[in-house]
Amino acid sequence: MQPKLLIYVIAALGLAGLGSWFWTSHSSFDVPTDLSVASPAPAADPAPPSVEVDFSASNETPFGTGPASDPDSVDPGMPATLSGAERLERLGGLLSDGRYAEAVEFYGDLYGRLSEEESQRYRRALLAFAESLSANNRHQAVADLMGRYTFLFFKDLQALRLLADSRHALKNYPGEVEAIQLALNEAYLEQDVAEFNRRLEGAIAAQDLLFIQQKDPFGAVEFRRSLALSRPDSFQYALGLARALVNAGEAEEAVTILEGLPENAEFEGQIDRLKQMAEASAPAQASAVPLSRAGNSFVVEVTLNGGQRVKLLVDTGASLTIIRPAALSRAGVGQADYLSQTTLNTAGGNIGASIYRVDSLQLGPEVVTDVRIGSVEIPGLGDIDGLLGMNVLNRFKFAIDQNRQVMLLNR
Repeated sequence: MQPKLLIYVIAALGLAGLGSWFWTSHSSFDVPTDLSVASPAPAADPAPPSVEVDFSASNETPFGTGPASDPDSVDPGMPATLSGAERLERLGGLLSDGRYAEAVEFYGDLYGRLSEEESQRYRRALLAFAESLSANNRHQAVADLMGRYTFLFFKDLQALRLLADSRHALKNYPGEVEAIQLALNEAYLEQDVAEFNRRLEGAIAAQDLLFIQQKDPFGAVEFRRSLALSRPDSFQYALGLARALVNAGEAEEAVTILEGLPENAEFEGQIDRLKQMAEASAPAQASAVPLSRAGNSFVVEVTLNGGQRVKLLVDTGASLTIIRPAALSRAGVGQADYLSQTTLNTAGGNIGASIYRVDSLQLGPEVVTDVRIGSVEIPGLGDIDGLLGMNVLNRFKFAIDQNRQVMLLNR
C-alpha cells in the first residue's frame, strides 16, 4: 500500500474546538513510494502513523487580499482569485511531492502578499512538515527544504535549528556549524545563545574527530582556517588552527599564529606545549613539491640525471616508474644503462618494457639515486612523459595536499 500523508486544514486558530475541516473531499492524497515520509518498521511493530500537519489559515481569503493586492503585482502563474483552501492545497502538494524549491518560492510570494498573521500560519505549517520529516529520519529532505527556506528567511531560529539538526544527522558538520553561526547572529535570549554555543562546540569537535578518523590533517587545517576567518577576533579559533597546523607538520605557520596570540593565563600551558611541538618538528619539515592537475590526477615535474626535465603522472598504483623512450634518450640514458626486460600489467593488458638504470631523479629539492625505470610508450598521456611509481615514492614518507596542490616529501 502506498503511504498516505494526511494534511488536515483547520479553518482558523482560536475557534471553538479545532475549527472546521475544509478539505472534505481531499483529506488525504497519495505520495509516491520513493518519497514516503514513513520509515519501514520491523514486522513485530505496528505500522507508523500518518503524519498530520496543521495548516491553520482562513479558507475564504482571496489570493490578492493583503499587503500586495495590486493585480499587476500578482504572479501570472497564480490566479488572483486563488482561495485560501487552494493555496494550502498547492503548498501541501508541492511539499508532499518533494518539490521544495517551488514550495519555498510559493511561500515566499505569499509572505509578501498576505497579512503577517496569515503568513505566520503558513510558516508554522511548513516548519511542521519539516519536523514530521525529521521525526521519520528523512534528514536529507529536511536539509534540502530548510536549506532553501533559510536562504530566504535566515533569521528564523526554529528553521535554523531544524537545518542544523538535519546536517548533524547527515554528519555534515561544517554545514551544521554554518547553520549554528547564522542562528547565533540572530539569537538574543540568553538560553538560546547558550544552547547554540554548546551545539557549535559539539559540531566542531565532531568534525575534528572525523578528520582524525579519516587521517586527513590537511582537511582539518582547512576546516580550522575557515573557522578562524569567520571569527578573526576569536582566540580559541586561532588556537585551534595552530593546533591543526602542528598536526599537519606546518610548523612555521603554527608558530607565527601562536606568537601573535594575546596573553591568556587559561591557555598558557596549551600554547607553550604547541610551540614546543612545532619547534621540535620544524627541522624535519617536509619538502613541498608543486603539482599540477590532469583531470582527477596530479602531474609532477622531475629532473633526470641532473639535467633533463620530464613530466610524470603521480600513480600510487604503479609499482615501477615508467618513462617513454624519447624522454630517457634526451636524458642521456642509453644501451650502457640497460638492465633487463620485463612484462607490465596495465589496464589495456600485458606489455613488454625495457628496464634501465638512471643515475639520479630529482623531485623538488629531494634527490634519489640509482633508480630503475621502465621504458615503454603509454598511449593516452598526451604531453606527459610517463608515470611516477612507488619504487620512487617509497623512498619517502609522502602525502598529497590537494588544497595547496603540493606533494609533501620527508625522509
